Amino acid sequence: MSGERIYNIADIGDLVEVDGYYGDLFVVESWTREESHYPDLYSETICYDVTNVDTHEGLIAYQEDIRVIERKKDAWAELDKYSVVLHPDHKRIASIYIDDKLTEISDYKTLINLFGDDTGEYQSKIDDAKAALSDVVDLVNEEGR
Repeated sequence: MSGERIYNIADIGDLVEVDGYYGDLFVVESWTREESHYPDLYSETICYDVTNVDTHEGLIAYQEDIRVIERKKDAWAELDKYSVVLHPDHKRIASIYIDDKLTEISDYKTLINLFGDDTGEYQSKIDDAKAALSDVVDLVNEEGR
């Protein structure tokens, strides 16, 4: 067997660009590693199931066709640069964002319960998430007026 093992460059939740879709951002929904074994050949391919953040179009992209723009932990911050209320499906996007922030708050509360928070780091993250939630809810409520 020849060839070195390849590793995924993007993970679930990362924002990526895909060749042929200039200016579009995609979220990685899943990735797959395919191995092919032949008597004299071994090959690997990594493919990503991605969704366009604007059109919600799904597609499969080969690893060599994608570039990571933001890792999952920073992906929502990158999307915050765009106005949630200008998107035709802004209520769905806001709902996803709100769910993500509520999960983040819950996760930090669990960490506090398990390990404590002597430095206040976890509580600070909770406060930041709550402030972001408040801003999004205000934007959505203003749009409804």
